[in-house]
Amino acid sequence: MLDKSIDVAFAFGPFRLIPGQHVLLRDNRPVKLGGRALDILHLLVMRAGQEVSKNALIESAWPNVFVDEHNLKVHISSLRRALEDTLPQATYIATVVGRGYQFVGRVQTESIEVEGFSVDEQPIVSSLPAPSTLVGRQRDVEGVARALNFGRPASPSRSPTQYMTNFLTAFVSWISPRPTTLRSSHTSWPRPWAFAAIPQT
Repeated sequence: MLDKSIDVAFAFGPFRLIPGQHVLLRDNRPVKLGGRALDILHLLVMRAGQEVSKNALIESAWPNVFVDEHNLKVHISSLRRALEDTLPQATYIATVVGRGYQFVGRVQTESIEVEGFSVDEQPIVSSLPAPSTLVGRQRDVEGVARALNFGRPASPSRSPTQYMTNFLTAFVSWISPRPTTLRSSHTSWPRPWAFAAIPQT
C-alpha cells in the first residue's frame, strides 16, 4: 500500500517539481507559476526525452475544454522564462516543429516526506521587462489633452469634423520635434494647446 506521507518530486538542474504539492522549486524557493503551466510541465517531465503532442498537453492542462493552440504557446513561453530556458539551443523544453514539445533536460525522480516538507516563503518571480514609460513628453501630452478637452462633455454645436481636425492637429504637433502649424489655403491653424483658450459654444 502506498504511504500517503511520501510524495514524488522530479529534479532537473536547480529545479524540483512536486506535482502533489503543485509547486516548482528552485533552491527550495517556489517559482511563481500558474496551475496550468505546472500541469504542462508535469506531463513534459514525466515523458522526458519523448515528444509530447500539442493535443496531449492541451488535454492535460484544459481537460474537456476547447482551447486555442495560442494558449498553449503562451504557457510554454511562461515556463521557459521561469526555467531561464530562453536561448536558441533549448536547455529543458524543445519545440518539435508542427507537432509538439519535448523535455530534453536530465530528470531524476526523488521521494520526499510530505509531513516534513517545507519551502522558503518568498517566491521567485520570473523576470519580465518593465512597462515602458513616456519620457520627455509630459508637457506635450498635457497640451494634447487640453487641446482635445478630455473630460468635457461634447458640445452639440461642434461637428465631428471639428473634433477630427482638433485631434489631427494635436497628434501631428505631439509627434513632431517642434510645434507644428498646419496650414490650408483658407485657414491657418494654431498649435494644438491653443485650442484650450478658444471658448467652447
